[in-house]
Amino acid sequence: MNVVLIDENGDLLGNFGFEEARLLAKQRGKSIVLLNGKTNTYKIADAGKLKYEKKQKDKHQRAQKRLHKIKEIKMRPAIDQHDLEIKINCIRDFLKRGLKTKIIMTLRGRQITHKDLAFEKFNEIPNTLIAEGLAVLESPPKLDGKDFVVLLAPVQNKKI
Repeated sequence: MNVVLIDENGDLLGNFGFEEARLLAKQRGKSIVLLNGKTNTYKIADAGKLKYEKKQKDKHQRAQKRLHKIKEIKMRPAIDQHDLEIKINCIRDFLKRGLKTKIIMTLRGRQITHKDLAFEKFNEIPNTLIAEGLAVLESPPKLDGKDFVVLLAPVQNKKI
């Protein structure tokens, strides 16, 4: 059986018989690792090192998938002014770090009858951040069931 052989640096060595390729790898103190079964492509390499590198690469990719790109801040209409300022500071921090932020205000019980008052308080937050130049509206404020929802995206600073 003929195989295509690649050395440790990624250079193509050519076509060899399987036993010949195995002996060549053994002379170099390495083993041969199958890269592609359809084309019978093998690489001279340290199998343990390749396995370790693949494991590290997979681990890094899984960690990247876990990163949250959208942060959420939840509140109620009866929030105190000081608590609201703290929430706005958290949102500022998220936006400065380049993360999109979803703001949710949940109405409970009889609060649903005073949507207009809740919406005024809710609208303060995105308006404040937009006026500061930290955010742009990605989706406008809207009522979703018993929740007011708005999605803010950070402003991209363009360098000239």
